Amino acid sequence: LGYAAIRSRLDRLIANYKALAKMDAQKKAVLEKLRADEITVAEAKEKLEKLSGD
Repeated sequence: LGYAAIRSRLDRLIANYKALAKMDAQKKAVLEKLRADEITVAEAKEKLEKLSGD
């Protein structure tokens, strides 16, 4: 494999990692709102399912 192919794979890996980290932060925010009674369990479930793509 050449430099360009390896660099491309590394860039995709970094992009995927950033997307996962962002999703984790969003999930934590939903759970924090639930803990603070700002949203209901049903609302939290719906939001978490949307984030997970289910």
